[in-house]
Amino acid sequence: MQDIHIDWQGPLTLEQALQLHSETDRGLYQYYGDHPIYGQNVLLYLGSAVKQSLGKRLAQHNWHLWSPSPVQIYVGRLCTEEPIDVIAAQQQLVLAESILLFAHSPGFNTSNLNSIGHKGEDVRVMNWGKRKSLFPEVSISRWEGGLTVGHSIPKAMSQVICGGV
Repeated sequence: MQDIHIDWQGPLTLEQALQLHSETDRGLYQYYGDHPIYGQNVLLYLGSAVKQSLGKRLAQHNWHLWSPSPVQIYVGRLCTEEPIDVIAAQQQLVLAESILLFAHSPGFNTSNLNSIGHKGEDVRVMNWGKRKSLFPEVSISRWEGGLTVGHSIPKAMSQVICGGV
């Protein structure tokens, strides 16, 4: 199984996040605020900035204009043990975003929520640092792989009797 490691930092104010324009300011972001149904300070949106800076990507959203309270931004950057090229890093970030969207379904995300297919079957996203509401570890192998929900447990596995029944 391939692990994708994301190191999260935050919370940042929107003003602080809009200043992220360096070459290392690429990655994923979480957008937190108030939602009329889900409540206060909840994950509203999860996105990526892989071909532009986080600051530039965040400036393209306008939710803060109608949000009744200040928003909080958390930014996540890819971490690897060995250096990887830019294309491979972008691919890992896009895949991590898809898996995280599938697992968390933020209130304002409307596309790509169920479009992962089988491309992430052998991938696990490990969230480190200030991950806020994200699960520490996420994969889709239980949902999209051989153990898809609703199917029988593989015949090679047997049930363990607990409690001496």
